Amino acid sequence: MAGERGDVDKAHKSGGNSIRQQTRNLLTARPLMKNLIFARTALKVIAISAILFAAPLLWLDLVQDTLHPMGSLPPHYILNEYFLAYALTIASIAIVPFLRTTSIRIALTFLILAAVAFDQAVLFLSGSHVNQELVNLLWQVRDNTSDGLSFLPTVFWHILWLLPVGFIFCLRPGRWSLPLSFALVPAGAFVVTFHNVQIGDYQKVIQPPVFAIEGQIVKAMRMADPKTRPPNAVGYVGPIAPRIKKILYIVDESVGGTFMSLNNPQFDNTPFLTSLVGKDFFFNFGAASSIANCSTATRLMLRVGLREAMLPDKRKASLKSPNFWLYARRAGYRTYYFDAFRTAFTFHSYMGRAEAAQIDERIPLAKVGDDQFRDHDIAHRLLKLLDKSESQFIFVEKEGAHYPHTGWVLPQGFSYNPVGVDAYSDPLGLNSAQKAQVSNYLKEINWQVDDFFKVLRPALDRPDTVVIYTSDHGQNMFAVPSRYFHCNPKNPAITEGEVPLFVSTGDPGIKKDLKATLQEHVDHSSHFEIFPTLLDWMGYDRRFVVARYGLELYGPPPVGVRKFLGQNAFVGKWFGISANPAGRSTRDAMIAPRLANHSDKSPDDHLTKYRP
Repeated sequence: MAGERGDVDKAHKSGGNSIRQQTRNLLTARPLMKNLIFARTALKVIAISAILFAAPLLWLDLVQDTLHPMGSLPPHYILNEYFLAYALTIASIAIVPFLRTTSIRIALTFLILAAVAFDQAVLFLSGSHVNQELVNLLWQVRDNTSDGLSFLPTVFWHILWLLPVGFIFCLRPGRWSLPLSFALVPAGAFVVTFHNVQIGDYQKVIQPPVFAIEGQIVKAMRMADPKTRPPNAVGYVGPIAPRIKKILYIVDESVGGTFMSLNNPQFDNTPFLTSLVGKDFFFNFGAASSIANCSTATRLMLRVGLREAMLPDKRKASLKSPNFWLYARRAGYRTYYFDAFRTAFTFHSYMGRAEAAQIDERIPLAKVGDDQFRDHDIAHRLLKLLDKSESQFIFVEKEGAHYPHTGWVLPQGFSYNPVGVDAYSDPLGLNSAQKAQVSNYLKEINWQVDDFFKVLRPALDRPDTVVIYTSDHGQNMFAVPSRYFHCNPKNPAITEGEVPLFVSTGDPGIKKDLKATLQEHVDHSSHFEIFPTLLDWMGYDRRFVVARYGLELYGPPPVGVRKFLGQNAFVGKWFGISANPAGRSTRDAMIAPRLANHSDKSPDDHLTKYRP
């Protein structure tokens, strides 16, 4: 019994010692736990600050850009459309890391950081935050997103800092945790921002990117839906007497007007086209100015013919204006559209099903054959199509020479070593990788443009056909240090707005018109003269054409400084292309001067004598 009692006493002593040890351990561990909780909270505060200031500084650049046009808006509009969205967004970023419910905290963290990553990538590449027009542009060119993958490694390192921020956001909060009801704040931020994006005037009010991107994508899809636009109509009453039976209008992709030996003897990449100079059927207008340095803006305006004085198109008149399909059909032409960028049920450059329904025959070729042979396939199809006896208006959007100029696969057996790479690259201090891209770009033009027209040669001097060729925009081949090859909205290279422009025909009347004023137009023409030229060929009354759309390619040459829009047709800024006395764009001024407040007379001022 005594032994048993001794064992019990030892057990009690042992248990007492164990409890005291555990208590002592807890007392010593509590400061450590406090320190860990404090450190976790401090890390969350730092992560929140990083998100808020990375934009940078609470999106103050967006605030600054927005305040000026908001001066004319009513107070309730400013409160609801702008500051409420920003206040809720900033509050949401501060609340989410401290939400007590793990699943909600992680889900909201992912949504916020994904949007911030996208915004920061866009800011890094373009110099501007995500906005509605940029999302519209990305949606319009979504089938070409693979071309932008070359920037992915650079962008990844730029947004890598968001990974630890996301990890910190997802950590369980300490004492200062918030109940699930606080998740209503980010939910409210999303609802308010989504509402503002859908009904607001995004040209005046730029919403915070964190919760706006989803709404901007939805709006871009809605704007691309033809149900949002009423049908176009041709407002012409009068006789129509077509001057030519077949009109073949070809628009290339990313072909710079001064990167062709046709316009620049520094290179040798278009020997076939150069051999046509001096032929009585070939009329080269040199390096013309594009409407914009970005595909979507230019291609839309080429289809509807808005005049320079009407741009930027803040009222979206281009989305309701009659297009060349309607004019062509009204004049008795059967319309054809060769599209190298889209499949049968997708569109681009603000074309939708409503506009596509105005085309008699659409030939989408995005998934047909290999990329390097697609343009040549179009050329062969065109020769067969032109043999039909009908009157035709044919619009072709080629594959062209879009970036990146690194992995483009030229056809097997193709051999061409471009001249002029070093002469162009060395003054700019280009490295070997950049020189290789310049070389590849010249090769692409040789194959995609010069060889294309070799195939199309039988059509170039047909007496019943007129062929007009240009590109949507030019290209910046490292003349200006930039992440853009084109579409630069702030400091574009001159070459982004310089495009080829030539006409080829065997029709005696059109040849006479072109020959009379060609020399005055070389290196002085622009995209704006193409649409009225098409209508003149279709047979519309010249007084109507000039009064509504301006002068043709064979009218008096344009006056004032040639210019192009930076990236956007709706809110873009003008950039000028200066010219020396010989008409050649100045190569010394590699950055085009900003002409948003250009005070020269409008090119329309000298049209009075042509108005009825």
